[in-house]
Amino acid sequence: MEGMKVNIEVKQKNLQTNHEQTLCDQICDLELKDNHYSFTYKEKRPLEGHVTMQGDLNGCSIIRKAEGTTHLNLMHQKQTKGIVESIYGILEIDLFTHRYFKKDNVIAVEYDILNDQEVIESYRLMIKIRKIA
Repeated sequence: MEGMKVNIEVKQKNLQTNHEQTLCDQICDLELKDNHYSFTYKEKRPLEGHVTMQGDLNGCSIIRKAEGTTHLNLMHQKQTKGIVESIYGILEIDLFTHRYFKKDNVIAVEYDILNDQEVIESYRLMIKIRKIA
């Protein structure tokens, strides 16, 4: 994999409340090989989780470590599983990804968290990657 320093901006929007926040706007190491990518960032305060995102043209995996660990597998137009580990135990969650695309310097993901096939939360992640001159 080829590594390079880039500026990564990650914005998250709750699609039910329309609350939007910038999770990251920092210089990170981006690993690229063919259509695969991987990067890690630390969320802004007050969240301060450590997030690793990796993927390709079909989908992505997001691992967030804070008080516990969350692992989401997201694939365009597919229902998948996620895992949330906390001091209370391990919880498996159902996910449905409405939209996932990676093109040039943008990665966009829209997904639902489901409970018994009903949507309990919906999010959009927009990741912009800028090369550092």
